[in-house]
Amino acid sequence: MARLIYPRRALADLERVTDFLRASEPLAALETVELIVEALQILENHPLIGRPVEHGLRDLPEPF
Repeated sequence: MARLIYPRRALADLERVTDFLRASEPLAALETVELIVEALQILENHPLIGRPVEHGLRDLPEPF
């Protein structure tokens, strides 16, 4: 199984988005974080999923 590495900037972005949503829509904040975590778990279990973009990176769009 692959191991995901979360850059500090990505974690800060997630926290900022969560805080923004929580201020007006607490339920939306929770649902958004759950969707992101689910997508990351799928990516961790299936590292070749998604479309290759560059330098070993892959694009995995997640619809909302």
